[in-house]
Amino acid sequence: MKLNMKARLKSWPFWAGIIGACFYIANTSFGLGISDDTVNTVMNVAAMVATALGVTVDPTTAGVGDSSQALTYDKPKKEDNA
Repeated sequence: MKLNMKARLKSWPFWAGIIGACFYIANTSFGLGISDDTVNTVMNVAAMVATALGVTVDPTTAGVGDSSQALTYDKPKKEDNA
């Protein structure tokens, strides 16, 4: 499986996912000193949503949607490795 790292590094959802994952790990492992459980829960949920966005968004298309070609697929496209 090949990854287009140049496209990923220029993608804001990728960075939102990285920051969200780092924030979630830091908050759950070390705590941020927030004593209110509701605020802490909301912050963790926001971090997980950002992480999910970064994982699921295709960095080779503009925005957060899939390309019109990808929307026509019933199964993943196989690559020609020849």
